[in-house]
Amino acid sequence: MEPYIRLKQIMELIDDVFGFSQTQIAESFLNIDKSQMSNAIKGKRYINRNDLAGVLLGPELQIPADNGNRDRRYAKEQILNHMRGKGTLYPDIEQAADKTYVDVVMAILNHYPPDEKKPKTYDDLMDKGNEYFKNGNYSVALDFYRDAEKQVQGDRFKEMKLYLKMADAFLKLGEYAKAYSLYVQARDNSVFLNGENSFETAKIYECIGVVLRKDRRYIEAKENFENAERILVNGLTIDPDDPYVAKLYNDFGLMNLNDKNFEDTRANYEKAYAIRKNNYIKHGKDNDNFYVLEYAYSVHNMGTYYNKIVTDRLEKLSEDKKKEYLQKAAEYHERAYDLRVDLLNGEDPAKVVKRNDPLVDVCVEIAQSLTQWASDLVELGDINAALKKCELGLKIREAKHGKGAEIQDIAWSFYTMGLIYDKLGDRKKSLNYFSESYRIRLKVCNGDHPYAAKALYQMGRVKYALTYPDALLDLKKAYGIQKQTLKGDDPELLDTEELIQEIERLKNK
Repeated sequence: MEPYIRLKQIMELIDDVFGFSQTQIAESFLNIDKSQMSNAIKGKRYINRNDLAGVLLGPELQIPADNGNRDRRYAKEQILNHMRGKGTLYPDIEQAADKTYVDVVMAILNHYPPDEKKPKTYDDLMDKGNEYFKNGNYSVALDFYRDAEKQVQGDRFKEMKLYLKMADAFLKLGEYAKAYSLYVQARDNSVFLNGENSFETAKIYECIGVVLRKDRRYIEAKENFENAERILVNGLTIDPDDPYVAKLYNDFGLMNLNDKNFEDTRANYEKAYAIRKNNYIKHGKDNDNFYVLEYAYSVHNMGTYYNKIVTDRLEKLSEDKKKEYLQKAAEYHERAYDLRVDLLNGEDPAKVVKRNDPLVDVCVEIAQSLTQWASDLVELGDINAALKKCELGLKIREAKHGKGAEIQDIAWSFYTMGLIYDKLGDRKKSLNYFSESYRIRLKVCNGDHPYAAKALYQMGRVKYALTYPDALLDLKKAYGIQKQTLKGDDPELLDTEELIQEIERLKNK
């Protein structure tokens, strides 16, 4: 029987790259109806491998840029980019990347052996789902988790494990309401199995806090973080340097930073930083570099704190103090970069990131360091250095996710590139980057997210400088979001309001 999951992935690939739907493939190319295709994807019927190869290699699947090009290299690159974005570009497929389109197609078809069967037991389904989760293919992982749910049969321990993994996947996909509901079910199971004041329950309270923070429900997030702190710090007798305690303080800090509560941000970040630094000094690169990476993350966050306290302008700072804080931010981000890049032993992160090994996550964090470091350098006026850092960060992210990938990390790179080119005086290029950042943020965040408002404001500001007539429209959209998400005296809101009033005064003259 044909492997059901490969069929599903190939249908997604054809739809994404060539624009043919599952129904079109079934009826136009395979001569089967929609229900037969659905059964094939579920592993309930056969699809001839040669027929599938014929679809992928046939003349109907073309990209205009490949007209007259027998190698079909543009289609090949689009396929590889799609698979990078889905987390399914496995090493055996990637080995064909430097070869022809035909080689890539055959590597995809050969990746799964013909006799692979759909997992049936709870443990097998969970293992398969976890495999796809690890590779960043969260939607496919959820397919396996949903099948595993049918095998639970009232086992509360298995339910708890399952709901935690499903919630983690929905969190990664930005579906916060679904993630929240599943975390709550996992917590209830943990209370039943382990008790309210157990380490396991505390960890789930922390997970609930994270999803609520991301959904900007800060009061509820704080309550759950406090529940975790009550158990971990005040209730259980655990090592004060336990990595999970540091994680909790770091989460508190992130929540405070999102809420622009800088005093509490610093207090919590410093607690997490102190624990992680102690563990780094004691353990070094033990436990697969865990302590290095945790320390680097807190070093990075300290840099972000110092950047935000200047760029968000909620505190009145002298020019000397602004420069001092920005230099601290750059020093922290450079330190985080050095800690992370040292783990690659001289390898190019843009190349390492294409491999399927633990160092990929390190490369993603290196790109994070570079982008934030670039933001510091923009504010310090070192624009050329900022450009180099940001370009390298973007290169790593695109190597990981593919050019054209629509994810928040790429949006942040584009936003920072927009700031850089605005400083360099290339407003049209700046506008292109801000527009791309907004387009991605609109897709992956809620339409009323503050990140979308940031990009919209910059678009409107640059359009106004370029005398584009739709500048006011973008600014009013940004203002509408900011009024819902920012306090009335926030400088971002006041800047937008002031620019709108300026444009309207000029229109009325």
